[in-house]
Amino acid sequence: MLLISVLLCIFDLVLILAHLYFEEKLPVTLSYAQASVLLCIGLQGHSFSYLEVYYVSRKVLTTKGEELEAGKKEFIETFKILEWELGDKLYFGGETLGFVDLSLIPFYSWFIAYEIFGNINIEAECPKIIALAKRCLQMESVAKSLPDQKKVYEFVGQSRKRDGLE
Repeated sequence: MLLISVLLCIFDLVLILAHLYFEEKLPVTLSYAQASVLLCIGLQGHSFSYLEVYYVSRKVLTTKGEELEAGKKEFIETFKILEWELGDKLYFGGETLGFVDLSLIPFYSWFIAYEIFGNINIEAECPKIIALAKRCLQMESVAKSLPDQKKVYEFVGQSRKRDGLE
């Protein structure tokens, strides 16, 4: 019983440390992998569906024809729902960066690929999401943890060629 209590205390501490890290209130630098693990731990217990956004985003990059058109529509609808949830707040949690923001920001690195391969103007369709991403990227810890957009675009292009989509 004592072991369970200790583990729960440690887990609570990790959640607090994750939040402080991504708000840049801890003077430490983490690798991309370490930051990803910290983010995943922080997302546990939240209702935001990272997988839902992932699946609609994937459809834009891995399909063509009618399936791509349907995927684009679903992609835009999903991000419009997220914009509605964001409302006029700076971040999903209000005035400070939170776990929902951190779960969404990795998709920003892929936006160039969605725009080019899916022929979607994300900034025109979802300006609040782009504004949120730019606010998040002003934080050094967030900006350093994301892959380069150009490399993501090149990776997607190679994958699409390999899969016969180009």
